[in-house]
Amino acid sequence: MLIAIGHAISHFYQLAFAPLFPVWREVFGLGWTQLGLIMTVFYTVSCIAQAAAGFVVDRYGPRRALIGGLLLMGVGSLLAAAASGYAGLLAAAIVIALGNAVFHPADYALLNTRISERRISHAYSAHAVSGVLGYALAPIVMSALALAYGWRSALVVAALAGIGMAIVVWHCRTAFSIPAAPTSDGPGASAAPGAGPGLFAFMNRALLWCMVFFVTVNIAGIGIQNMGASLLVDLGRMPALTAAGWITAYIVSVGFGMVAGGFAAAGRWRSDVITGAGTTVAAAMMVLIVAFPGLGLFGTGVVLCLAGFALGMVQPARDLLVRSAVSRAAAGRAYGVVYAAVDIGAALGPAVMGWWLDRQSASGGFLTAALFLVLTALTGIMISRAVRRLRQPSPPVTA
Repeated sequence: MLIAIGHAISHFYQLAFAPLFPVWREVFGLGWTQLGLIMTVFYTVSCIAQAAAGFVVDRYGPRRALIGGLLLMGVGSLLAAAASGYAGLLAAAIVIALGNAVFHPADYALLNTRISERRISHAYSAHAVSGVLGYALAPIVMSALALAYGWRSALVVAALAGIGMAIVVWHCRTAFSIPAAPTSDGPGASAAPGAGPGLFAFMNRALLWCMVFFVTVNIAGIGIQNMGASLLVDLGRMPALTAAGWITAYIVSVGFGMVAGGFAAAGRWRSDVITGAGTTVAAAMMVLIVAFPGLGLFGTGVVLCLAGFALGMVQPARDLLVRSAVSRAAAGRAYGVVYAAVDIGAALGPAVMGWWLDRQSASGGFLTAALFLVLTALTGIMISRAVRRLRQPSPPVTA
């Protein structure tokens, strides 16, 4: 539960700035491109720092890494509250991004060590759902606080969340500590290299395919999440306010899908089958939106929510695929490097959808999302094959 709360806070900070963009545009005289660049800088820094954060987790443990990350996010929010111009906002985004970078390697190192095999898929599900809740709360909370007390006060209050959670992590030492990794991996991860002398000795073909998986699925998923309202309006089937409501429903559907995906991954279904089926269904829903304009306002929204549910089901199984290729001896490094690809996809997705919107082709945006989801399904198969090769026993050495 505590890990999930920390993850929700990290996702809250990722969207904490966006509701304040209209205010900053007026206060500081900024253009939309400058404001969008703040998030580009955020995800770029987070991507680069996340790979390095994995080494920090392996060296100093997840507890220290999480405390540092939470404090950095709180300090970054305070810097934004005190900003007097664009440079100050960019600096604040960089500090928050550095803090955000520790969460995937630290959280997954904790989950994989402290949660039993029987419950791990449900733990992944709860972890993913907490991130969705953080995303959902940020626009509501920050907008309400800014309206009631001003945008600077809203950021100060947001800073208290990170600083307060850092105190909780410091106090709950046992819950956020893990035993030292063994020199050789135990059952279930015996074939994943990880304790070699090189900095990246833990990397293998399966993890490389996992990185491709994260890039493609997030170009589609994050692209629709961020630009979906504009795409729906451009289709000409609904006004802006209604479109925003359907995107909220889409995000909620993703959350429900994550819960269902936890049960599916804990059952008899193979992880690669779940990821392949989920992404293929989501791709089909995207094509359906374009192919049948007669769906109208309600039908389009429902189909979009079905796509979100299917994508949500993929996430616990996706995490199990990554886990099968990760060495426990290098869990922090492996998760840091592999999950850096999440930020690459998150940075590219909105830009890809924006490119189509500039050409007034919402259909192109939805079809591109479908294409990347099909690529994701194929990538899931490649991950599974690579993992099976990793687990094949080495041939005996003959004299």
